[in-house]
Amino acid sequence: MQTFVFYKLLFMVELFTAEFLFMYRLRKRRFFALRFAACIVLGGALAYFIPPVFNAFYMSLTFLLLFAATVPMMKFCCDENWKNIFFCGIAAYTIQYFSYCLANFVLAIIDGGVSPVFGMYFEGFEHTNGHNKLKSELKQSIQCKITMPPLSKSLMAALL
Repeated sequence: MQTFVFYKLLFMVELFTAEFLFMYRLRKRRFFALRFAACIVLGGALAYFIPPVFNAFYMSLTFLLLFAATVPMMKFCCDENWKNIFFCGIAAYTIQYFSYCLANFVLAIIDGGVSPVFGMYFEGFEHTNGHNKLKSELKQSIQCKITMPPLSKSLMAALL
């Protein structure tokens, strides 16, 4: 499975989890569990079938569209007004992003500065050589002593 496809599916799992946490206290429609399960399947299929194009604008637009698709799904599951649905959707997207950042941060600390899931901007997932090289370079840079270059006489005179 390609990295981007895996990441889109992971994004949807994180987003649906966060949305569920915010929808927990909202008024639910009949058959909420069935509706929510159908939304998860539909959202996963949507994420899987969006074609990958490696362009920063396209990738950003992809995740924005995936989020936009989940907002009507929340309305389909809950009997609330649109204001509450948008609020919960935006809050869920924020929580999804924070959880992603926190997970990458913790995994990067554990693995020596590179996330074992995606590496440094996806290097570690498909190209293990790039991951190992980056990891070894990071360890070497940590072990090196920082030395200051000697100041020139004219700079020293100007400072004094």
